Amino acid sequence: MVPRGGVDERVKVVVPVCQSGSIEDVAIDRSADGHCDCAFWINYYRWCWPDIGSLIAPRALLIASGTEDILWRPVRFSVMWRTASAASTYCALDATGHFDLAEDVALHGYTPKLRKAIFTWFNRHLKGDPTPVEDDVTEFVEPEKNLLVFGGKLPADDLTRTIDTVLVQHGAQPEVTTGGGVAGAPAGRSNGCARQHSVTFRLTTRCADVTSAKMAARKTESFSSLMSSRHATDSTCA
Repeated sequence: MVPRGGVDERVKVVVPVCQSGSIEDVAIDRSADGHCDCAFWINYYRWCWPDIGSLIAPRALLIASGTEDILWRPVRFSVMWRTASAASTYCALDATGHFDLAEDVALHGYTPKLRKAIFTWFNRHLKGDPTPVEDDVTEFVEPEKNLLVFGGKLPADDLTRTIDTVLVQHGAQPEVTTGGGVAGAPAGRSNGCARQHSVTFRLTTRCADVTSAKMAARKTESFSSLMSSRHATDSTCA
């Protein structure tokens, strides 16, 4: 949600829970080994979480986490987030009231204290109501009919079940001929393979050439010595 909130200004309030820290901490702690990679985005530019938080500013951003979370280090990132995001960006934009950190003595997960802080944050910045929320989740289960969208019937053009084929286009399969080749293959493939071989195995080829030359020289030298010996023998017998 943090990356989405950073790039989509339609998101007015952002509250990442138990998933905020730094790339450095994740790498040092190897905490990624303990959970899925859903916490990471395609990070070509090697940005860190505080950078994304800076993009959210001055919109409302609340960081919620347990102090004993072993996957994300709140004690370490709290200082980093406050200095990198709040102090630098939110303060510069005169929006310090739009950034805060909610912590509870807990492991990785939600707690009543965190949920109440989150609900209060949403009410304050979406409804303009700063009244602290005292109600927590209950055993009440919302009726299914209240949760249905589209009248309970999906649109005819719904792509949810096949969205993977839309987002990731498969390349055209090459036509394989009976001779084992691929139709339309470059005519210079053999020359290309030869050039690649000459570059990849240049040292091996060079050594082989030197070795072959030395062996040829030795054979010539041995043959010359043999012929000289035979000539000397023939002269003696004569």
